[in-house]
Amino acid sequence: MKSIGLDIGTTTICGIVFDADKGDVVSYQTLPNDSELNECDNFEKLQDANRILDICNQIVDRFIKEYDDITNIGVTGQMHGILYLDVEGKPVSSLYSWQDKRGNLSYTDQLTYSEYMTNISGYSMATGYGLTTHYYHIVCDKVPKEAVCLCTIPDFIAMRLAGKKRPIMHKSMAASLGLFSLEKGRFDENALEKLGIGMEYLPEVAAVESNYERNSRGLSVSIALGDNQASFLGSVSPGSNILVNIGTGSQISVFSETYHKDVEIEYRPFIQDTYLMVGAPLCGGSAYEMLMNFYVKVLELFHGEVPNNMYEIMNQAASGVYGEVNQPVVDTRFNGTRTNPKLRGSIRQLGFENFTPENLTLGILQGICDELYDIYRNVPKSDQDSKVMIGSGNGIRKNPVLKKIIEDRFGKKMYTPIFEEEASCGAALFSLYCSGYFQSIEEIQKMIQTHR
Repeated sequence: MKSIGLDIGTTTICGIVFDADKGDVVSYQTLPNDSELNECDNFEKLQDANRILDICNQIVDRFIKEYDDITNIGVTGQMHGILYLDVEGKPVSSLYSWQDKRGNLSYTDQLTYSEYMTNISGYSMATGYGLTTHYYHIVCDKVPKEAVCLCTIPDFIAMRLAGKKRPIMHKSMAASLGLFSLEKGRFDENALEKLGIGMEYLPEVAAVESNYERNSRGLSVSIALGDNQASFLGSVSPGSNILVNIGTGSQISVFSETYHKDVEIEYRPFIQDTYLMVGAPLCGGSAYEMLMNFYVKVLELFHGEVPNNMYEIMNQAASGVYGEVNQPVVDTRFNGTRTNPKLRGSIRQLGFENFTPENLTLGILQGICDELYDIYRNVPKSDQDSKVMIGSGNGIRKNPVLKKIIEDRFGKKMYTPIFEEEASCGAALFSLYCSGYFQSIEEIQKMIQTHR
Protein backbone atom coordinates (compact mmCIF):
# COMPACT_ATOMS: atom_id res chain seq x y z
CA MET A 1 0.00 0.00 0.00
CA LYS A 2 1.36 3.42 -0.96
CA SER A 3 0.51 6.83 0.43
CA ILE A 4 1.40 10.35 -0.70
CA GLY A 5 2.51 12.84 1.95
CA LEU A 6 2.44 16.58 1.22
CA ASP A 7 4.21 19.18 3.37
CA ILE A 8 3.23 22.77 2.54
CA GLY A 9 6.12 24.83 3.83
CA THR A 10 6.52 28.59 3.70
CA THR A 11 9.25 28.49 1.03
CA THR A 12 8.98 24.97 -0.41
CA ILE A 13 6.33 22.30 -0.93
CA CYS A 14 7.50 18.72 -0.56
CA GLY A 15 5.80 15.49 -1.55
CA ILE A 16 6.83 11.89 -0.91
CA VAL A 17 5.45 8.44 -1.66
CA PHE A 18 5.66 6.03 1.26
CA ASP A 19 5.47 2.29 0.57
CA ALA A 20 4.03 0.76 3.74
CA ASP A 21 4.84 -2.79 2.61
CA LYS A 22 8.53 -1.94 2.21
CA GLY A 23 8.64 0.61 5.03
CA ASP A 24 10.44 3.03 2.73
CA VAL A 25 10.10 6.36 0.91
CA VAL A 26 10.15 5.35 -2.77
CA SER A 27 9.80 8.78 -4.40
CA TYR A 28 10.00 12.44 -3.44
CA GLN A 29 9.74 15.86 -5.03
CA THR A 30 10.31 19.36 -3.69
CA LEU A 31 9.12 22.48 -5.51
CA PRO A 32 9.52 26.16 -4.60
CA ASN A 33 6.53 27.72 -2.92
CA ASP A 34 6.48 30.77 -5.18
CA SER A 35 3.08 31.96 -3.97
CA GLU A 36 4.27 34.97 -1.99
CA LEU A 37 2.31 38.14 -2.69
CA ASN A 38 3.39 41.76 -2.53
CA GLU A 39 2.20 43.14 0.78
CA CYS A 40 0.29 46.39 1.03
CA ASP A 41 1.66 47.02 4.52
CA ASN A 42 5.00 46.10 6.06
CA PHE A 43 3.33 43.98 8.75
CA GLU A 44 1.68 41.66 6.23
CA LYS A 45 2.89 38.25 5.11
CA LEU A 46 0.62 36.95 2.36
CA GLN A 47 0.57 33.99 -0.03
CA ASP A 48 -1.70 32.94 -2.90
CA ALA A 49 -3.70 29.86 -1.85
CA ASN A 50 -4.70 28.97 -5.41
CA ARG A 51 -1.05 28.94 -6.48
CA ILE A 52 -0.24 26.59 -3.59
CA LEU A 53 -3.08 24.32 -4.72
CA ASP A 54 -1.67 24.27 -8.26
CA ILE A 55 1.75 23.19 -6.97
CA CYS A 56 0.23 20.44 -4.79
CA ASN A 57 -1.84 19.14 -7.72
CA GLN A 58 1.31 19.09 -9.86
CA ILE A 59 3.11 16.90 -7.30
CA VAL A 60 0.12 14.58 -6.81
CA ASP A 61 -0.41 14.17 -10.58
CA ARG A 62 3.21 13.19 -11.08
CA PHE A 63 3.09 10.57 -8.33
CA ILE A 64 -0.17 9.08 -9.59
CA LYS A 65 1.32 8.71 -13.06
CA GLU A 66 4.42 7.14 -11.52
CA TYR A 67 2.56 4.60 -9.34
CA ASP A 68 -0.81 3.00 -10.02
CA ASP A 69 -1.29 1.56 -6.52
CA ILE A 70 -1.44 4.77 -4.47
CA THR A 71 -4.44 4.63 -2.13
CA ASN A 72 -3.98 7.54 0.28
CA ILE A 73 -2.99 11.18 0.52
CA GLY A 74 -1.94 12.91 3.74
CA VAL A 75 -1.41 16.65 4.08
CA THR A 76 0.53 18.74 6.56
CA GLY A 77 2.21 22.13 6.50
CA GLN A 78 2.48 25.54 8.05
CA MET A 79 0.08 26.01 10.95
CA HIS A 80 -1.39 29.14 12.57
CA GLY A 81 -2.09 31.09 9.35
CA ILE A 82 -5.59 31.39 7.83
CA LEU A 83 -7.48 32.11 4.64
CA TYR A 84 -11.19 32.72 4.12
CA LEU A 85 -13.40 30.53 1.91
CA ASP A 86 -16.75 31.11 0.22
CA VAL A 87 -19.72 28.73 0.09
CA GLU A 88 -18.07 26.80 -2.77
CA GLY A 89 -14.87 26.30 -0.81
CA LYS A 90 -12.93 28.78 -2.93
CA PRO A 91 -10.53 31.34 -1.41
CA VAL A 92 -11.89 34.87 -1.04
CA SER A 93 -8.71 36.14 0.59
CA SER A 94 -4.98 35.65 0.54
CA LEU A 95 -3.35 33.25 2.99
CA TYR A 96 -2.35 35.31 6.02
CA SER A 97 0.67 33.26 7.03
CA TRP A 98 2.07 32.48 10.46
CA GLN A 99 4.64 35.24 9.87
CA ASP A 100 1.97 37.94 9.63
CA LYS A 101 2.59 40.73 12.18
CA ARG A 102 -0.75 42.54 12.39
CA GLY A 103 -1.28 41.09 15.86
CA ASN A 104 1.63 43.24 17.08
CA LEU A 105 -0.09 46.47 16.00
CA SER A 106 -1.38 48.78 18.73
CA TYR A 107 -5.02 48.16 19.67
CA THR A 108 -5.27 50.29 22.81
CA ASP A 109 -2.87 52.89 24.18
CA GLN A 110 -0.92 50.24 26.04
CA LEU A 111 -1.73 46.92 24.36
CA THR A 112 -1.31 45.26 20.98
CA TYR A 113 -4.08 43.13 19.49
CA SER A 114 -2.44 39.92 20.68
CA GLU A 115 -1.76 41.29 24.17
CA TYR A 116 -5.36 42.49 24.50
CA MET A 117 -6.69 39.08 23.42
CA THR A 118 -4.43 37.36 25.95
CA ASN A 119 -5.66 39.57 28.78
CA ILE A 120 -9.35 39.15 27.93
CA SER A 121 -9.40 35.45 27.03
CA GLY A 122 -6.85 33.96 29.41
CA TYR A 123 -5.19 32.18 26.47
CA SER A 124 -1.71 33.08 25.29
CA MET A 125 -2.33 34.70 21.90
CA ALA A 126 0.47 35.70 19.55
CA THR A 127 0.68 37.50 16.27
CA GLY A 128 0.38 35.05 13.38
CA TYR A 129 -2.18 32.92 15.22
CA GLY A 130 -5.20 32.55 12.98
CA LEU A 131 -7.74 33.87 15.46
CA THR A 132 -5.49 36.84 16.27
CA THR A 133 -5.56 37.70 12.57
CA HIS A 134 -9.31 37.07 12.43
CA TYR A 135 -9.93 39.32 15.45
CA TYR A 136 -7.98 42.13 13.81
CA HIS A 137 -10.16 41.73 10.71
CA ILE A 138 -13.34 41.80 12.80
CA VAL A 139 -12.29 44.99 14.61
CA CYS A 140 -11.20 46.67 11.37
CA ASP A 141 -14.20 45.36 9.36
CA LYS A 142 -11.92 43.51 6.96
CA VAL A 143 -13.49 40.04 6.96
CA PRO A 144 -14.39 39.39 3.28
CA LYS A 145 -18.12 39.76 2.66
CA GLU A 146 -18.26 36.45 0.71
CA ALA A 147 -16.51 34.50 3.48
CA VAL A 148 -18.41 31.71 5.22
CA CYS A 149 -15.45 29.85 6.76
CA LEU A 150 -11.78 30.16 7.66
CA CYS A 151 -9.10 27.47 7.80
CA THR A 152 -5.36 26.85 7.52
CA ILE A 153 -3.68 26.25 4.18
CA PRO A 154 -3.21 22.47 4.78
CA ASP A 155 -6.93 22.24 5.66
CA PHE A 156 -7.78 23.95 2.38
CA ILE A 157 -5.50 21.69 0.32
CA ALA A 158 -6.81 18.49 1.94
CA MET A 159 -10.40 19.63 1.39
CA ARG A 160 -9.82 20.44 -2.27
CA LEU A 161 -7.89 17.22 -2.96
CA ALA A 162 -10.86 15.37 -1.46
CA GLY A 163 -13.25 17.29 -3.71
CA LYS A 164 -15.15 18.90 -0.83
CA LYS A 165 -16.42 22.44 -0.19
CA ARG A 166 -16.12 22.71 3.59
CA PRO A 167 -12.99 21.84 5.58
CA ILE A 168 -12.82 19.57 8.62
CA MET A 169 -10.04 20.37 11.10
CA HIS A 170 -7.88 18.04 13.11
CA LYS A 171 -7.32 19.20 16.70
CA SER A 172 -3.66 19.90 15.92
CA MET A 173 -4.66 22.49 13.31
CA ALA A 174 -7.51 23.94 15.34
CA ALA A 175 -5.29 24.45 18.40
CA SER A 176 -2.74 26.34 16.28
CA LEU A 177 -5.30 29.10 15.67
CA GLY A 178 -5.62 29.90 19.38
CA LEU A 179 -8.53 30.00 21.86
CA PHE A 180 -8.70 26.19 21.77
CA SER A 181 -9.47 24.15 24.90
CA LEU A 182 -7.28 21.07 25.13
CA GLU A 183 -9.47 19.59 27.84
CA LYS A 184 -12.68 19.97 25.81
CA GLY A 185 -11.10 19.25 22.42
CA ARG A 186 -12.79 22.25 20.79
CA PHE A 187 -12.64 26.02 20.51
CA ASP A 188 -13.43 27.72 23.80
CA GLU A 189 -16.86 29.29 23.31
CA ASN A 190 -16.59 31.41 26.46
CA ALA A 191 -13.26 32.91 25.40
CA LEU A 192 -14.60 33.59 21.92
CA GLU A 193 -17.69 35.26 23.37
CA LYS A 194 -15.59 37.53 25.60
CA LEU A 195 -13.83 38.82 22.48
CA GLY A 196 -16.97 39.05 20.37
CA ILE A 197 -15.80 36.33 17.94
CA GLY A 198 -18.68 34.27 16.55
CA MET A 199 -18.48 30.55 15.88
CA GLU A 200 -19.93 30.85 12.37
CA TYR A 201 -16.55 31.16 10.62
CA LEU A 202 -14.90 28.29 12.47
CA PRO A 203 -14.85 24.89 10.73
CA GLU A 204 -15.88 21.59 12.26
CA VAL A 205 -13.24 20.01 14.50
CA ALA A 206 -13.05 16.24 14.03
CA ALA A 207 -13.71 14.21 17.15
CA VAL A 208 -11.34 11.46 15.94
CA GLU A 209 -8.64 11.07 13.30
CA SER A 210 -10.43 10.52 10.00
CA ASN A 211 -10.40 10.67 6.22
CA TYR A 212 -12.73 12.52 3.91
CA GLU A 213 -14.86 10.33 1.67
CA ARG A 214 -12.86 8.96 -1.26
CA ASN A 215 -12.40 11.48 -4.06
CA SER A 216 -13.22 11.02 -7.75
CA ARG A 217 -9.88 9.24 -8.26
CA GLY A 218 -10.72 6.69 -5.57
CA LEU A 219 -8.06 8.10 -3.23
CA SER A 220 -8.61 8.48 0.49
CA VAL A 221 -7.52 11.94 1.69
CA SER A 222 -7.03 12.46 5.43
CA ILE A 223 -7.82 15.65 7.28
CA ALA A 224 -4.68 17.76 7.60
CA LEU A 225 -2.27 17.19 10.50
CA GLY A 226 -0.16 19.95 12.05
CA ASP A 227 3.41 20.11 10.74
CA ASN A 228 4.91 19.77 14.23
CA GLN A 229 2.83 16.64 14.84
CA ALA A 230 3.57 15.23 11.39
CA SER A 231 7.32 15.78 11.85
CA PHE A 232 7.18 13.93 15.17
CA LEU A 233 5.22 11.07 13.62
CA GLY A 234 7.70 10.81 10.74
CA SER A 235 10.84 11.03 12.90
CA VAL A 236 10.54 9.33 16.25
CA SER A 237 11.29 5.63 16.43
CA PRO A 238 10.46 3.24 19.30
CA GLY A 239 12.35 3.96 22.51
CA SER A 240 12.27 7.75 22.38
CA ASN A 241 9.73 10.46 23.11
CA ILE A 242 11.87 13.55 22.35
CA LEU A 243 12.36 15.29 19.00
CA VAL A 244 14.70 18.24 18.47
CA ASN A 245 14.48 19.96 15.11
CA ILE A 246 16.88 22.71 14.05
CA GLY A 247 16.69 24.35 10.65
CA THR A 248 15.94 28.00 10.05
CA GLY A 249 14.06 27.84 13.35
CA SER A 250 14.29 25.37 16.20
CA GLN A 251 11.83 23.29 18.16
CA ILE A 252 11.68 20.67 20.86
CA SER A 253 8.74 18.28 21.15
CA VAL A 254 8.15 15.74 23.91
CA PHE A 255 5.41 13.09 23.74
CA SER A 256 3.08 12.68 26.70
CA GLU A 257 -0.07 10.70 27.41
CA THR A 258 -1.09 13.14 30.14
CA TYR A 259 -2.04 16.81 30.11
CA HIS A 260 -0.66 18.71 33.12
CA LYS A 261 -2.43 22.07 33.53
CA ASP A 262 0.13 23.51 35.94
CA VAL A 263 3.21 22.93 33.75
CA GLU A 264 4.82 25.99 32.15
CA ILE A 265 5.11 24.56 28.66
CA GLU A 266 2.87 24.56 25.62
CA TYR A 267 0.79 21.44 25.12
CA ARG A 268 -0.43 20.58 21.63
CA PRO A 269 -2.90 17.86 20.59
CA PHE A 270 -1.28 14.84 18.97
CA ILE A 271 -3.27 11.74 18.04
CA GLN A 272 -5.27 9.20 20.08
CA ASP A 273 -5.88 11.75 22.88
CA THR A 274 -2.15 12.19 23.45
CA TYR A 275 -0.09 15.37 23.51
CA LEU A 276 3.17 16.97 22.48
CA MET A 277 4.85 19.39 24.85
CA VAL A 278 6.44 21.93 22.55
CA GLY A 279 8.83 24.85 22.68
CA ALA A 280 9.74 26.80 19.55
CA PRO A 281 12.22 29.67 19.85
CA LEU A 282 11.67 32.31 17.17
CA CYS A 283 15.31 32.57 16.13
CA GLY A 284 16.76 29.07 16.42
CA GLY A 285 19.01 28.09 13.54
CA SER A 286 18.71 31.51 11.91
CA ALA A 287 21.07 32.80 14.63
CA TYR A 288 23.81 30.73 12.98
CA GLU A 289 22.88 32.15 9.58
CA MET A 290 23.04 35.65 11.05
CA LEU A 291 26.57 34.98 12.30
CA MET A 292 27.59 33.60 8.90
CA ASN A 293 26.28 36.77 7.21
CA PHE A 294 28.30 38.84 9.68
CA TYR A 295 31.48 36.97 8.73
CA VAL A 296 30.69 37.48 5.03
CA LYS A 297 30.34 41.24 5.55
CA VAL A 298 33.67 41.32 7.40
CA LEU A 299 35.37 39.57 4.47
CA GLU A 300 33.74 41.93 1.99
CA LEU A 301 34.75 44.94 4.09
CA PHE A 302 38.40 43.88 3.86
CA HIS A 303 38.07 42.76 0.21
CA GLY A 304 38.58 39.12 1.11
CA GLU A 305 37.30 36.15 -0.86
CA VAL A 306 34.11 34.57 0.51
CA PRO A 307 34.42 30.74 0.58
CA ASN A 308 31.58 28.61 -0.68
CA ASN A 309 31.76 26.38 2.41
CA MET A 310 31.31 29.00 5.13
CA TYR A 311 29.19 26.76 7.35
CA GLU A 312 31.72 23.92 7.18
CA ILE A 313 34.52 26.29 8.20
CA MET A 314 32.40 27.64 11.07
CA ASN A 315 31.55 24.12 12.24
CA GLN A 316 35.23 23.15 12.30
CA ALA A 317 36.17 26.35 14.13
CA ALA A 318 33.57 25.73 16.84
CA SER A 319 34.61 22.10 17.15
CA GLY A 320 38.20 23.16 17.71
CA VAL A 321 37.40 25.10 20.88
CA TYR A 322 34.55 22.91 22.19
CA GLY A 323 35.25 21.80 25.73
CA GLU A 324 37.49 24.74 26.60
CA VAL A 325 36.53 26.72 29.70
CA ASN A 326 35.60 30.40 29.83
CA GLN A 327 33.39 30.55 26.74
CA PRO A 328 31.23 33.57 25.85
CA VAL A 329 27.59 33.17 26.86
CA VAL A 330 25.24 34.01 23.99
CA ASP A 331 21.51 34.58 24.39
CA THR A 332 20.14 33.81 20.90
CA ARG A 333 16.69 35.40 21.34
CA PHE A 334 17.55 37.90 18.60
CA ASN A 335 13.95 37.85 17.30
CA GLY A 336 12.40 38.12 20.76
CA THR A 337 9.80 35.58 21.87
CA ARG A 338 6.11 35.12 21.06
CA THR A 339 5.16 36.60 24.41
CA ASN A 340 7.80 39.35 24.30
CA PRO A 341 8.56 40.29 20.66
CA LYS A 342 10.67 43.28 21.75
CA LEU A 343 13.18 41.12 23.65
CA ARG A 344 16.65 40.89 22.06
CA GLY A 345 19.68 38.64 22.44
CA SER A 346 22.98 39.38 24.12
CA ILE A 347 26.61 38.27 24.43
CA ARG A 348 28.13 38.11 27.91
CA GLN A 349 31.39 37.15 29.63
CA LEU A 350 33.59 38.42 26.81
CA GLY A 351 37.27 38.87 27.54
CA PHE A 352 40.55 39.25 25.64
CA GLU A 353 41.07 35.50 25.75
CA ASN A 354 37.69 34.47 24.28
CA PHE A 355 36.75 37.30 21.92
CA THR A 356 37.60 35.21 18.85
CA PRO A 357 35.59 33.98 15.83
CA GLU A 358 35.99 30.40 17.05
CA ASN A 359 34.60 31.13 20.52
CA LEU A 360 31.81 33.35 19.20
CA THR A 361 30.75 30.64 16.75
CA LEU A 362 30.68 28.05 19.52
CA GLY A 363 28.80 30.49 21.76
CA ILE A 364 26.02 30.89 19.17
CA LEU A 365 25.63 27.10 18.86
CA GLN A 366 25.53 26.69 22.63
CA GLY A 367 22.96 29.50 22.82
CA ILE A 368 20.71 27.71 20.33
CA CYS A 369 20.97 24.55 22.45
CA ASP A 370 20.44 26.40 25.74
CA GLU A 371 17.14 27.90 24.54
CA LEU A 372 15.83 24.40 23.85
CA TYR A 373 17.16 22.96 27.09
CA ASP A 374 15.56 25.76 29.15
CA ILE A 375 12.22 24.70 27.65
CA TYR A 376 12.91 21.01 28.32
CA ARG A 377 13.50 21.72 32.01
CA ASN A 378 9.77 22.47 32.31
CA VAL A 379 8.83 18.97 31.13
CA PRO A 380 7.50 16.82 34.01
CA LYS A 381 10.10 14.38 35.30
CA SER A 382 7.82 11.48 34.41
CA ASP A 383 8.23 12.35 30.72
CA GLN A 384 12.04 12.72 30.86
CA ASP A 385 12.79 8.98 31.15
CA SER A 386 13.87 8.45 27.54
CA LYS A 387 17.60 7.77 27.27
CA VAL A 388 17.75 8.68 23.59
CA MET A 389 16.45 11.59 21.55
CA ILE A 390 15.76 12.14 17.88
CA GLY A 391 17.35 15.03 15.96
CA SER A 392 16.17 16.34 12.61
CA GLY A 393 16.67 19.33 10.34
CA ASN A 394 19.78 20.47 8.49
CA GLY A 395 21.06 22.29 11.57
CA ILE A 396 21.66 18.89 13.17
CA ARG A 397 22.27 16.71 10.11
CA LYS A 398 25.01 19.00 8.72
CA ASN A 399 26.58 20.19 11.96
CA PRO A 400 28.24 17.43 14.04
CA VAL A 401 29.44 19.81 16.74
CA LEU A 402 25.89 21.10 17.37
CA LYS A 403 24.70 17.51 17.67
CA LYS A 404 27.48 16.86 20.21
CA ILE A 405 26.58 20.02 22.16
CA ILE A 406 22.95 18.91 22.42
CA GLU A 407 23.85 15.36 23.46
CA ASP A 408 26.12 16.64 26.24
CA ARG A 409 23.64 19.27 27.44
CA PHE A 410 20.68 16.88 27.58
CA GLY A 411 22.69 13.84 28.67
CA LYS A 412 21.12 11.66 25.98
CA LYS A 413 22.30 9.99 22.78
CA MET A 414 20.87 11.49 19.60
CA TYR A 415 19.71 9.55 16.53
CA THR A 416 18.57 11.02 13.22
CA PRO A 417 15.85 9.62 10.93
CA ILE A 418 16.90 8.03 7.66
CA PHE A 419 13.96 9.74 5.93
CA GLU A 420 14.90 13.41 5.65
CA GLU A 421 11.46 14.72 4.69
CA GLU A 422 10.06 14.01 8.12
CA ALA A 423 6.84 16.04 7.92
CA SER A 424 5.86 14.64 4.51
CA CYS A 425 6.60 11.14 5.76
CA GLY A 426 4.49 11.76 8.86
CA ALA A 427 1.59 13.01 6.73
CA ALA A 428 1.69 9.87 4.58
CA LEU A 429 1.78 7.63 7.67
CA PHE A 430 -1.05 9.60 9.28
CA SER A 431 -3.29 9.04 6.25
CA LEU A 432 -2.63 5.29 6.45
CA TYR A 433 -3.46 5.40 10.15
CA CYS A 434 -6.75 7.18 9.42
CA SER A 435 -7.55 4.41 6.93
CA GLY A 436 -6.98 1.73 9.54
CA TYR A 437 -3.73 0.35 8.10
CA PHE A 438 -2.03 1.19 11.42
CA GLN A 439 -3.87 0.71 14.70
CA SER A 440 -1.58 2.61 17.06
CA ILE A 441 1.25 5.12 17.38
CA GLU A 442 3.57 2.24 18.24
CA GLU A 443 2.82 0.53 14.91
CA ILE A 444 3.62 3.75 13.06
CA GLN A 445 6.90 4.19 14.94
CA LYS A 446 8.07 0.78 13.77
CA MET A 447 8.16 2.23 10.24
CA ILE A 448 10.76 4.84 11.26
CA GLN A 449 14.42 3.99 10.77
CA THR A 450 17.13 6.01 12.50
CA HIS A 451 20.92 6.05 12.71
CA ARG A 452 23.68 7.70 14.73
